Amino acid sequence: MSNNLRYLHCIFADDIRQEVSGKQIVVGMYQGGMSVRGPLPANLPKLQVMALLNIPRTDSVASLKLTVLMNTTVMAEIDVPRQALPNRDQTPPDLKGHILQIAIELVPFAVEGSGKLQVHALINGSEILEGNTLHITHEPDSPSEPTPLGAKS
Repeated sequence: MSNNLRYLHCIFADDIRQEVSGKQIVVGMYQGGMSVRGPLPANLPKLQVMALLNIPRTDSVASLKLTVLMNTTVMAEIDVPRQALPNRDQTPPDLKGHILQIAIELVPFAVEGSGKLQVHALINGSEILEGNTLHITHEPDSPSEPTPLGAKS
């Protein structure tokens, strides 16, 4: 069974590094959620997103724009260069499709409250794909420990 659907999957992490060998290392990957404790706004030094866009071999992609949204606020936008897009006329017939890997760096990443971080892909100026979501929750500082009975405070 082959996959004939376009889809967008995102990996959210503290850092994504590329080795000299070309391998990528994902450090501090978030699995569906991030919990932020303490006062707001909170700033992470960096948050990286690896957007993986599956494109079937038979599809033509003339333009691709990625937008990172925190709730409805645009955090970043990337116009993918035309030369980085797959060309179906040059795709070998035994290849079922392409997976484009696009790294997006949010430096610094300011958390102003709970919400969701998501990547949208605008393909050929009209089709919008929504990637999976990183749910961010804010937990205020925990109250101080109660003073034991009989102890001086």
